[in-house]
Amino acid sequence: MTDSPDPAAFSELWRSLTPVGEPDAIQTVSSLDGVVIRALSGRIGSGPLLWALEEAGRALESVEAEFMDIPELPSREIRGTIESWLVDIVALLADQDDGEMFVNAMSRLGPGAARREVPFERIIRSIRRVQSHWLVRFLEAWPEGDLNSEGYARIVAAISQVTDDGIGQFVVDYLDERSKVIDSEAMRRRELVRELLSGAGARSHTLAAEIASDFGFDIDHVHTAFVVEHQPHLAGMEKAIIARDVRARPGDAKVLIHPETHTRTVFWVSTGKEPGPAAIEPILGILHRFTSAIRAMGEPASGLEGFRRTYFQANDLVRVAPQLQSSGQVMRWSDHSLTLTLGSDIERARWFVRSALGPLSEPTDKAAEQRSTLQAYLSSGKSLAHAAEELSVHRNTIVYRIQRIEQLIERPLQGQELGMQCALHLVEQFGAQVLERERL
Repeated sequence: MTDSPDPAAFSELWRSLTPVGEPDAIQTVSSLDGVVIRALSGRIGSGPLLWALEEAGRALESVEAEFMDIPELPSREIRGTIESWLVDIVALLADQDDGEMFVNAMSRLGPGAARREVPFERIIRSIRRVQSHWLVRFLEAWPEGDLNSEGYARIVAAISQVTDDGIGQFVVDYLDERSKVIDSEAMRRRELVRELLSGAGARSHTLAAEIASDFGFDIDHVHTAFVVEHQPHLAGMEKAIIARDVRARPGDAKVLIHPETHTRTVFWVSTGKEPGPAAIEPILGILHRFTSAIRAMGEPASGLEGFRRTYFQANDLVRVAPQLQSSGQVMRWSDHSLTLTLGSDIERARWFVRSALGPLSEPTDKAAEQRSTLQAYLSSGKSLAHAAEELSVHRNTIVYRIQRIEQLIERPLQGQELGMQCALHLVEQFGAQVLERERL
């Protein structure tokens, strides 16, 4: 190879590039308008500009063939991007290194590609393929004899610099737009589920059809809802793990995951028939690991009404759970249905306990003893002997205490059993929250 010219001469040689075709024909198909073409001609010369525009047209044909499966491919926008790419490379080789046409073009191209859901990796592979093609074409277009290693390195560096800057901008804008698209789609799906849960009336069947289309989730199947309330500082990590593991669990049951809030995960397991242990136990095993979270499960129920019912059961249980004496396990609505029904409003539950138990609702040791006696007596079917045995006291002691209780509540127990048992159940579950508050 011969020596390359000095940098100034090297740059000047690129200004001697000329196109093969007619200048007017090249400008006619270009995406650049006349003002831009005149400005670029003054910057790098009309010959190199027309050569770049002509090469861009040839490259466009290759790109269109590669992406022919993409509906409504924006060919003119792609042409403009390729033209900008080549113009910036020529400008850099001609020592005009302040061009950012390609970076700006890639910034515009990125969001559109993201919205069309063109795979990111596919686009980058295509760009790198064309980059290799440009190297060959610039080496072939070298206007003066052989090229030494220094000149070769300068061409490679110019092509790489312009290409890498454009890819970097494309990555930023593609991923930013993709994030917006995903967020928007997630929001649409979230609102779809929320509207269905709210009781959409005439729109319910339309919404159910949309859910079936979006999630592959048959609303007519049997649904079991799970609601998980996370600690705020653990929410992000736990929600991601639960979503991953629930989707990956074995079995044929479908799952619909609904990220209801920042700290709450809701999902439904859908089965063609009443779910057995094979469908439910893997889910319980996953949730069992998250001991700091409140985890609740509704009863299986079918159809649109069942989809809503099982959710509200689990949701109500999570809402009341902080006030219950939890075992640390996944809470089932079927185990707490009476508690939820009676204690969904703590203030009203307290009023009920006071009405049913009278002075026995006071937060004193004596009242607690009387409640224990009453509980033992009623749960034994009002058997004095069994109640005495349970409490390890003499039968006559039970007789005395029951008489005293009737005096305190100012009415006989006969006919009051159900109300008394419900009140005692509330005290057992909610403790001091439903007892008479101490007077200051």
